[in-house]
Amino acid sequence: MVNPSQIVMKKINILMFLMFFFLSISQSHSKSFLVLLSKPPAAPSPEAVVNQYNNRPANGNWLLSSFNNHPPESVNYLLENRPKGNIRRNIARNPDSYTAKLHRYLIVEYSDKKTDDEIINNLLIDPYVEHAYLNEAITYIPPQNTFNNNLKANEVNKSSISNFLVDLNIVSAWELSEGMGYIGAIDTGYQTSHQDLRSFDNFGNYLGGNMLDGSGISGMSYQEDVAVGDFNVDEKQPFYTQGFPSLENCDLADGINDDYATPTFAGHGTHVSGIISGKDNNVGGVCKNCGMSMMKFVTHSSTSCFLYEGQYVLGMTIYISDIAKSLTNLADLGINTVNFSGGYTINYSCSSNPNGAACLAFNFLKSRNILLVAAGGNNRELKLQYPAAEVGSLAIGGLDENGNFWNESPGPNGVTDFSSTSNCPYSPSNSECGNNVSTNTPVDQKLDVLAQAKTVYSTFYTGAIHNPTVNCTDDSDGIIDGYGYCTGTSMSSPQVAAIVQLMRSANPLLPNGTYDPTQNIGLINILNASASRSTSGLSVDDYYGYGIPDARLALELVLGKSNDQQLTTRLTPMFELHANDHANFAYTPFPQVAVSFMSRDDATYTPYPSASLVNEFSEFWYDHNSESYPAPRANFYVFTTNNNPFNGLKDMVPLRRMEKTTGGNRNDTYVISNNEIESYRANGYNFAGIEGYVLPPCSPQPNCTTPTDSVKLYRDMTSSMNHKLVTTNGAAPPNSVLLGYVYLNEDTDGDGLIDGQEIIIGTDPNVTDTDGDNLSDGEEYPPAGVPISDPLINPNKNLDWLPAVIALILD
Repeated sequence: MVNPSQIVMKKINILMFLMFFFLSISQSHSKSFLVLLSKPPAAPSPEAVVNQYNNRPANGNWLLSSFNNHPPESVNYLLENRPKGNIRRNIARNPDSYTAKLHRYLIVEYSDKKTDDEIINNLLIDPYVEHAYLNEAITYIPPQNTFNNNLKANEVNKSSISNFLVDLNIVSAWELSEGMGYIGAIDTGYQTSHQDLRSFDNFGNYLGGNMLDGSGISGMSYQEDVAVGDFNVDEKQPFYTQGFPSLENCDLADGINDDYATPTFAGHGTHVSGIISGKDNNVGGVCKNCGMSMMKFVTHSSTSCFLYEGQYVLGMTIYISDIAKSLTNLADLGINTVNFSGGYTINYSCSSNPNGAACLAFNFLKSRNILLVAAGGNNRELKLQYPAAEVGSLAIGGLDENGNFWNESPGPNGVTDFSSTSNCPYSPSNSECGNNVSTNTPVDQKLDVLAQAKTVYSTFYTGAIHNPTVNCTDDSDGIIDGYGYCTGTSMSSPQVAAIVQLMRSANPLLPNGTYDPTQNIGLINILNASASRSTSGLSVDDYYGYGIPDARLALELVLGKSNDQQLTTRLTPMFELHANDHANFAYTPFPQVAVSFMSRDDATYTPYPSASLVNEFSEFWYDHNSESYPAPRANFYVFTTNNNPFNGLKDMVPLRRMEKTTGGNRNDTYVISNNEIESYRANGYNFAGIEGYVLPPCSPQPNCTTPTDSVKLYRDMTSSMNHKLVTTNGAAPPNSVLLGYVYLNEDTDGDGLIDGQEIIIGTDPNVTDTDGDNLSDGEEYPPAGVPISDPLINPNKNLDWLPAVIALILD
């Protein structure tokens, strides 16, 4: 057992996870290093190195000569899910790609008999080692006897409950989109039994929650404990102590000597999960219909047992390697948006450390156009923490519960004055005292936007405490009920991440874009353009970024207008993939998911050659320097929101993907009712969220009036493990179910908009430029871009007389 007072507090050069915890170096008898092997064919493969270690050579003749000089205590892969199928072929062809390098990383553990520098230098002289550095383990516990009673008295104020839903214009935004698709979080896990989070009860009844179920592509799990290597992401999952004497007191804390200790501090990940996609029971998640994936990356070590305020508790330990694992897993799953409520406090950048595992993983995300939304930091520093400081991420700061810049202890010059620490929670430290700002951050990566950081109300792990010093506990609202407050940019970041996924849901073909709000490129541009400073004509500020985002305005910009009327939905291609190995079909409206099918899955999925090319989206998103995939194809388009464009009702039918793998065979199918969800799940299928909406079947069938020029979509179940989606207005296929109505991939006038999209927005499918403004309908309302103008309003139409008048004057 280690006394916290004996632990050296390390303020820099380590990872800081924004959980309101002070930081301590884990005093272990062994330490691990991240080792990047050189590329083949000269160097041995990671599999060869790991297999050799597991079958120790009797003669000590190691494949890595550095092991001869200093034998390790263990050798493991950074990424345990080893490459198969297309990704293995891509790695062989492109050994310098992000994924190839990530799969060449090993975690090598040594005793602490040598210094870190000695171990690293020994590794780096090995001709087969390209890069090596310490995989730091940081243990977190709240400081003792520092409870700030004034802070608690101020924060227990129910008037602030779900303020962010109003402040960010979320409730109004839901009129346009309630979301779909996939959002991921890297965090402490969540309470898997929480009523606002779980998708199914213990009897298989669907509860409407958004936490994705079971395994996804290539058997990877949507919910994974990357630190332990299993699929239990509950924050209070008992930790196997392996009988270590140093953990005995924590093992006995529950009165049972069973070599298991229950974590003490929990709730951060549960709180973040509720903000993102909680059910609207007591807390409404921002992206209320978005499927959510959790990568739990905290664990406990042999030195994690502490005497804390009279009782033995488990501190939380985080290894830097688990951040890289989490990011990579989320990219491999095809997650669309990722929230990371944490970061490095050091001056760290991928431009100076391109081969670091976390940087490779971050660049892997960017190559897939997966947007990483990151907390800016809570320590009133003049620089953002990494990865919020990294170009290509979305950096989020915080507001207090009254909508002001978050600073617990403002100086005499106002809320942006950091000179006073008298009211900081850990005075005289700046820790957890307010926003980091981007004064000393590169000019092309400033703070983007602000959202509520103080006194944010959300789901909480029932009965748990996360950090009482800043009032982050279940009973912070006066009752133990599974809901409570937390404070920090850890709370503001998921609000914005969920807004981003609402935007991505509304148009899955929009790229991430850049920070510049004057450019109509992608999601970041639109978010910053919708923020309060931008709409007030003000430029970006180091303290306020572009201001407070307006979720409603952001969605209005994504969806666009036609004839000066706000559009509430749009069509997007349903990419069609096919695997010849087992004749399996897969469908998705999300490019990230499509590429994951093609790159990760054991079967060889490619765009179905019989489907039509998607002309307006000619290539998928991936690392074009190291990968290559065929052009996207789709026979039909689905809707992106649950708003019916013909009757104005929210009666659209969500297509919920269910997936099942049996041996090497896989089936992806779509269901449209809760009964079907439960039935398929009882038959071994996993629930994988919403992937588009379709017009509801008309009644009575078969002679009722269908929406204009739409086509029926059927689920063809002729083959039990090879369901297909079939479009026809003829006779229903045998053994099929009508799902609803969609539009075919047909563009009669060749303007870049399919006919169905033109019907929805009111343009003429037979005329390239409906309003006669010399811009085609597809240019004004691009399928894979931000609308630039109204396709039914010609701004020059009322000036048709002007050329004739000018001619008369000149005569």
